[in-house]
Amino acid sequence: MAYASTITVTEMQAASFAGWLLEISETDAAASSEVEIVLANYGLPAFGRVITQQGKLTSGSGANIDPILGSATDPSTAIWRIENATPHPHIHNVPATGIPYGNEITSFFHRSNVNTGADNAITSRYYILKGWPV
Repeated sequence: MAYASTITVTEMQAASFAGWLLEISETDAAASSEVEIVLANYGLPAFGRVITQQGKLTSGSGANIDPILGSATDPSTAIWRIENATPHPHIHNVPATGIPYGNEITSFFHRSNVNTGADNAITSRYYILKGWPV
C-alpha cells in the first residue's frame, strides 16, 4: 500500500483562550513520510503557539518514532521547528511556554520519523493556541 495521511482540526474555544487540536493519522508511514498542513486550509491562526506535541506508534514494524514539525519540507532543516528529544513509541512533549510562530509561516510540515519499515500506523497531535502572549 502507499503512504496516506488524514488531517483533522478541532476548534476548542473557551472564554479565556482560542485553541485548536491538530490531529494527523498516518498509515503505511516510513522514515521520510511527510505531510504538509496549510494553516489557512484548516482554519489555524496566522499567529500562534504550539503548546503540546504528542505521537503514538499504533502498529507496524517500527519500534520508535521521533516526530518533528517544521516550517519547510524536510523539517529538520527548517529555521522554525519542534523536535522530539528521544525516540520512543509514545511521545508527549510540552514546551514550557509553547513554541510561537508568525504569519511568515503558512504551512507546517510533519514527519513522524519512524525508525524502520513502511507499514506503520501513527497518530500525532499538536495543541495550538492563538497569539503569542505567554
